Amino acid sequence: MPTEDELLDLMLLQGRNVGTWAPGELDRMVEDGDVVLLPAAQYAAWFHELPPLDKQEEVIAKWGEPPGEIMVYHTGGEDYLVIPPTISFGNVILTPPQPTRGWLQDEKILYHDKELPPHHQYIAFYLWLQNQFGADAIVHFGRHGTQEWLPGKERGGLSATDDWPPLLIGDCPNIYPYIMDGLGEGTQAKRRGGNAVIIDHLTPAHRCRRALRRLFHPARKDSQIWYHQRHPERRIPEQYHAAL
Repeated sequence: MPTEDELLDLMLLQGRNVGTWAPGELDRMVEDGDVVLLPAAQYAAWFHELPPLDKQEEVIAKWGEPPGEIMVYHTGGEDYLVIPPTISFGNVILTPPQPTRGWLQDEKILYHDKELPPHHQYIAFYLWLQNQFGADAIVHFGRHGTQEWLPGKERGGLSATDDWPPLLIGDCPNIYPYIMDGLGEGTQAKRRGGNAVIIDHLTPAHRCRRALRRLFHPARKDSQIWYHQRHPERRIPEQYHAAL
């Protein structure tokens, strides 16, 4: 197993989504990292088996014919979908980023969008888990993902053939550690996310670990300098810094 710093380096190298505006960056990630490439022809075969036909049509109407444009790698005259950047540890894989919900620049505002169908790379990831990787279980870790918020009925039971959340999760067990103060969204994950098994946990204690310090400490220091320069009258006296 990698150390904390080694895992962070792997996540920065190959555990991230790349926007369509940066094809060169996607090429570098594929060539320098250890990523899964799904042939576009294989994905298209899986996609055209999705029931019912209107689900295929709504995806094509929004995102075009398979494989679309998001996370598509071209080599040797062939197209490949980059399965959401994975970090493999034998039979366990980590996918630090879930597939984007849409366009990276507006991704957060799309998290709860009940009209926008998933794009091809999003669908490819879950079909790959079902049909090729053969996952025994999926753990959606962190509050919250997007699979349980995909288009589909709000109540009355979701259909495994008519609604996107169960259509993509299939019959794979869906385990979801969820913070206990997120009851409403946790209920969504259980009700809409393929009958997720919720494991509640308390709010974790906050502590600046090495990986977080490496990522955020420089930015925190710079923001403090900027703030104190703009508001010198609010500067905290030096003798109180240790206490804070």
